[in-house]
Amino acid sequence: MKRIQLLVMGLALLFMGCGGSGASTPESAAKALVGAMSGGDGKAAMSVLPTDDAFKEAFDCPAEARLMKRLTSRRARLEKEASNLAEKKVSLSIKSFTAEPMDTTVIKKGEEYKGCKAKVDVTIQKHKLTLLIKKDGKEKDDGEKWKFARFGDKKTWYYWKL
Repeated sequence: MKRIQLLVMGLALLFMGCGGSGASTPESAAKALVGAMSGGDGKAAMSVLPTDDAFKEAFDCPAEARLMKRLTSRRARLEKEASNLAEKKVSLSIKSFTAEPMDTTVIKKGEEYKGCKAKVDVTIQKHKLTLLIKKDGKEKDDGEKWKFARFGDKKTWYYWKL
């Protein structure tokens, strides 16, 4: 019985893009992030950010690099923001998501990016989405533009607000 529970939990985490593994598409990364934030789960929200290992495979950064500092800061903020949403009983969902990116940037292997050097080609896409925010029985739409990144030839997409 315990094995079945662990298998189900593992599949659920994989499906949601949790566990530091990113997601298979920018849209699934957005859905995983919004679901985690809405559920007050900061650790699951952080899972759509690159892990330290994934980041280090993609970038060579000195410890003081702006990009590395922003990744560390973003992790802490996501955890705190998820907790705040749960305390305020705010619910989030994605109302719409543009499948085609508004903009795509490729940082070529060897190029500098925010104080770091890319070890692989890094693709960054910007997508438009509409969040549905529910609080105290009221609903509000919020148009957003989010960035997602993929490192090298890997199929994994990460939330990239750094």
